[in-house]
Amino acid sequence: MAQFLVKNAYQIDEGFIYGYLKNMGPYPGAILDLEQKSRVLGEVYQWNEINAISILSVLDHYEGYDCDNEEESEFLRRTVDVYGNCGNYHCYLYVYHPEWWKDKGQIIPSGNYLDVAL
Repeated sequence: MAQFLVKNAYQIDEGFIYGYLKNMGPYPGAILDLEQKSRVLGEVYQWNEINAISILSVLDHYEGYDCDNEEESEFLRRTVDVYGNCGNYHCYLYVYHPEWWKDKGQIIPSGNYLDVAL
């Protein structure tokens, strides 16, 4: 997936969303926090608008998201506000499906997956 992003998008900022990050072992899962008590750190990417639909299709498949069957999707694609170092953005984010994460994984207190992945 990293090679796909390099070819089709470029990083424009780093920032955070309000949420929790859970360590699911081989990958993290973000959970939105409407009370804004916790933050998840990450990167903001931009892609060419001409290829937006095909890029979203590839990302949806990679994240296991089916817009026609969200009940069976492990991750859900949502638009969220991202608070960046250089500005604020309205972005797509794949969040962990609420029914899947209840009793799984450990919360990463720092909100940064790199703290447990390395």
